Amino acid sequence: NFRYRHITDRWGTFRFEGSWAYNIHNKYQQLPEDDLVDYRNVRPSLNFMYPERSRVRATASWEYEDWMSTVNLTRLGSAWGSQETDGCVTDPASANFGYCYGRKLAPMHFWNMSVARKFGPDVTAQFTVVNAFDKQYRNDPGQIGYPYFNPWLGADPLGRRFHLSLSYRF
Repeated sequence: NFRYRHITDRWGTFRFEGSWAYNIHNKYQQLPEDDLVDYRNVRPSLNFMYPERSRVRATASWEYEDWMSTVNLTRLGSAWGSQETDGCVTDPASANFGYCYGRKLAPMHFWNMSVARKFGPDVTAQFTVVNAFDKQYRNDPGQIGYPYFNPWLGADPLGRRFHLSLSYRF
């Protein structure tokens, strides 16, 4: 984890924060007589949890007089897909014919942005964009049933969203 703040005379205050986490193992034992199983590298059919291996969060923000702005990145690391092996779609009738895939899914990145302004000591207006690049889910060719992606892998099926808020403090 890191945090850094830089205060300037004419440009305001800049803040940078970041954190990183990495799963070394994902061990589970339901009953004392059961084996202790590390699900981190277990094939998908035996691993219902599909954990991401890493997670990164980074934030950059700026404040000057009545203005504030923030950009936030969340990166969910690679995870196992639903397919058991690497391969290619070989069925000519399939819409994905010729598409090749690996067992591991690529990392996901979510970007959020906001701008706010204070109008006096009690009123603040804020405009926020959630999932700015409209990244909804990881393409997983092994998911053959609706909704055709694994919602437990950091999916955001709502896609990009805009919020405008006006706050008044009593």
